[in-house]
Amino acid sequence: MPFDANCTGYMGKRLFVLPYYANGWGFEDGNSTSVPTESIGPAPFDMVLTEFVYRQAQIVGAVGRIQGPQHKYDGKWVAFCLRFLGNCNFTTSLGHSMIWIARDKPVAKADSSDAVYYWIEMENAPPKLVGYGDVSESKEWVKELYERTIKTRKDVMG
Repeated sequence: MPFDANCTGYMGKRLFVLPYYANGWGFEDGNSTSVPTESIGPAPFDMVLTEFVYRQAQIVGAVGRIQGPQHKYDGKWVAFCLRFLGNCNFTTSLGHSMIWIARDKPVAKADSSDAVYYWIEMENAPPKLVGYGDVSESKEWVKELYERTIKTRKDVMG
């Protein structure tokens, strides 16, 4: 089971996105080149959920806009999809997600025959930032991971 059906109650609401390093973040500009300052991922941010991504009538991700006037990507589009399916929600059972950030609104096509990387299309969207992270109702649900992530960011960025 992917995200719990009760997660539809988050439509139009804010969610907290915690990007983390994992295998690194890539800044894709059509040449698939990485930008070193983004390799650890963007700073955490809030997003407002505007639509869900469905696969076989189950919620596997969502699309929204980044909100935070001080954030580098304020106003940009963000999409996320679960990397592994399980019993997930935005509080007690977070799912680890692949996250896309781009200028234009993404198109979700969660086809079970494709790898999760191909579930989101960013037509006319390059450059885009792609990596891993967790999405939760608030920072409190990812407090321990948040603290480790912020410490890593400080260590790497100085």
